[in-house]
Amino acid sequence: MGRRKKKAKTATSVATSDPNELPAKFNKDFRTIKTAYDAKLYKKALKAADNILKACPKHGETLTLKGIVVDAMGKKDDGEALIVAGVESNPTSFACWNYYGLFCKSHSMYTTAIKAFKNALKYAAPEHEMNMRYELMALYVQTERMEAFLDQANEALKIKSDVKRNWIALAIAYHLNANYSMALTVLDTFEDSTGGLEPWVQPADDPTAVPKAATSEIQLYKIMILIEGGEHARALAAMDAAETNIADKDQLLVFRAECYLALGQTAEAEAAYAKLIAINPENLEYHKGMLAAKGVTLADKPADMEPAALDSLHTTYATLAETYPKCNAVQDIILRFSRNVADYKTQLQVVLPKPLRKGTPSLFNRIAGVTTDPAHWGALEELVVSEYLPRAAAGTSMTGGDEAEPPSTHLWVLFFVAQLYQATHRSELALETINAAIAHTPTVVDLYAFKAVIYGQCGDHVTAVEWIEFARSLDLADRYLNTTAGKYLLAADMVPEAMDVVRLFTKDSDAYNSMFDMQTLWYELARGEAHVRRGELGPALKMFTFAMDAIDQYVTDQYEFHKYALRCFSIPIYIDMLRTFRAIHSDKRYATAALGACTIYLKLHEEAAAHAALPPAEARAASKAARAARKAQVEPIAGRMKVEANAGRQRKSTGKHPDTDPAGLAMASVENPLAKAANIVAKLTKFHPNDLDAHAIAVRIHLARNKPVLALRSLALLLALDPASPQALAARWRIEAAAINGSLLAECADDTTVVAFVNDRLAALPGGAHASLDALQAAGNTALANATALDDVIAIIDSLLTVVAMEPSADLKAALTRAVSAALAVQPVHTDAHVVLAAAVDLAGRLDPAGALAADIKAQAHAALPLCAAFV
Repeated sequence: MGRRKKKAKTATSVATSDPNELPAKFNKDFRTIKTAYDAKLYKKALKAADNILKACPKHGETLTLKGIVVDAMGKKDDGEALIVAGVESNPTSFACWNYYGLFCKSHSMYTTAIKAFKNALKYAAPEHEMNMRYELMALYVQTERMEAFLDQANEALKIKSDVKRNWIALAIAYHLNANYSMALTVLDTFEDSTGGLEPWVQPADDPTAVPKAATSEIQLYKIMILIEGGEHARALAAMDAAETNIADKDQLLVFRAECYLALGQTAEAEAAYAKLIAINPENLEYHKGMLAAKGVTLADKPADMEPAALDSLHTTYATLAETYPKCNAVQDIILRFSRNVADYKTQLQVVLPKPLRKGTPSLFNRIAGVTTDPAHWGALEELVVSEYLPRAAAGTSMTGGDEAEPPSTHLWVLFFVAQLYQATHRSELALETINAAIAHTPTVVDLYAFKAVIYGQCGDHVTAVEWIEFARSLDLADRYLNTTAGKYLLAADMVPEAMDVVRLFTKDSDAYNSMFDMQTLWYELARGEAHVRRGELGPALKMFTFAMDAIDQYVTDQYEFHKYALRCFSIPIYIDMLRTFRAIHSDKRYATAALGACTIYLKLHEEAAAHAALPPAEARAASKAARAARKAQVEPIAGRMKVEANAGRQRKSTGKHPDTDPAGLAMASVENPLAKAANIVAKLTKFHPNDLDAHAIAVRIHLARNKPVLALRSLALLLALDPASPQALAARWRIEAAAINGSLLAECADDTTVVAFVNDRLAALPGGAHASLDALQAAGNTALANATALDDVIAIIDSLLTVVAMEPSADLKAALTRAVSAALAVQPVHTDAHVVLAAAVDLAGRLDPAGALAADIKAQAHAALPLCAAFV
């Protein structure tokens, strides 16, 4: 008789009184989940988790662990659902809440993470309690909840007073809450508890030994707190007492100099800054400190300083120039604050000859950076063009000496002169001079690169690309040339070509992800703007979002340092880091990305609104056609991205998840673009409260969302900043037009409180409620007449475009003519004149379809910018 076949076991739920009690036979599987997850063997971990859940489907800790694994595989939403289910199944489990907190922390969901770790702390065993408190302290600092951080640090010290990091955490907490005396008390108590501060003695047998880093950092931190608390005399006493215990003598000297200066001990301050300058003569902060000790405060221009202050400065720096003859900072300060043209020219004769003979391509940028007086530009041209250039061409000494100049000197003087002509907006002379330099020595890459600059600044980006690509071809291993070529290709809206060039210097085959992993903000912003000009809203939105995410990531990345600083006692630099990241979103690049994203979301909303106004069948057809057009439009770019993303997936151990929306098409198909825009603009206006463009875009978003109160609030902020600004005028035009056509209160007509509030605010505007658009146009004309900066003219023309869309008027032709005149008037001091003139040509075409006005403006633009192909 044959053996009977065993019946296959079927997965059945194990009946237990407690669904969160794991049967012993599954302990091995549970351990496997953890070990496999740590080894990144996610499929093995999932298999073990599923094996448990088949029998114990409500086991909370297994559910949360499985959620962590699923999240690690790139399925955040699925992972979160499993973790939440696990927490709901076992709400008293420390492990479940801990895993939930770790998940939320990893996704920057800090508020939820705080709640999770608080619950984990509630159910934590004693051996886990301090870890939970450290997590909470880090989260409180990350979210700038300093009072909660102080409370948690106090609790941690009460529980573990023998742990050094708890003392340091409490001192930092008091410091960040501006309670300087208590911060010092905590540090002093900590010091006393460890036996007091013993003066450190240099071992006789080890001349390289230094004081302990932890002791040194704590002493520096105490001094830092005293200075910030305004107790400079006590800080000096603390420095004297702890000097032998501090390893960073340079920072100690900086603190001494600051204290002497604050206490009015000018002689001691001057001596301290003199020592610092001897250590690093190129540090401008040391020079400012030394001059402040002499009673000299530097201004932007010498004309803004008192003659006596200038005399004191030049007396001081005449000595420093002898002591540090090769120091650029000393030479540049003398140049920047020359008392007159003669002094400026004399100093130029000291600064220029050596780098011109050596061949320093960056020399002109250095000189231009310290030339602030218009009269100095004439002296610079007189010296270089009238004296140095003919002498270098003849091979005689530039400075009138007996030694002959090598031929290379003539080349670099020509290069300098070409840069001078371009900086003073004489592009034809600049082009002629750079061509002479190329004829002199055709193998110098910098010459072709600058020729590209000339064409690019004149608006001819296609020709600029030709020259920068030629320069790149001469040295394909030059990363700088590669980057510059990418910038010019993007300026010319040649996005696919730019992608191919920029990827050449990425380290891995997944160039698409690599560029964003490197957080190259210039690339993301320039490419986003190029996509906008090409009408490719999806990719543009993707780039602007990448740029914003990169800056958000800077803030996220500081998280681990909260714990690290407490362990390693790197406290002063940690405090500086916190203050830096607190203001990181105030960076101009964040504003650029946020404004770009908000503008695109508004366009997407306007497109959807236009489709919604059609009959249902036509609306569906229009939406479908728009999606198809958008997809076809980005096909060349999407193809490149897809190839790169696939290449990245083929790499082993990459740890990256493929981008399922490389061209941003899904991002551009978001259901509620205004909600996205509202979230971005709230953050934008918070960190850029003085940015006119930020409040102007806020007005547009709030109007589109039918939020009249918020729109008027943003307008009030604009008017408070600059009531005559083009942005304020454009915003008011929009609100007035909405009030006139009834759309301003259409969604809240039944809310009498809102209606009354809005009408009151409208009545309070200059000119009263429903002021005519003609009156506002007159105000715009006045602004045009007074425009002195091209940026203002650009904003005014943008405002005029707004008015054309709302209420065309014959007066706009006159306003446009004024704008063009203003643009031409300020063009000599601005390299982006072609931008505003191109906008003017576009606007003229809308106002005068016959083309006479556009042709006239185009002729004027060509006369002003003969090298710009757009106006030929």
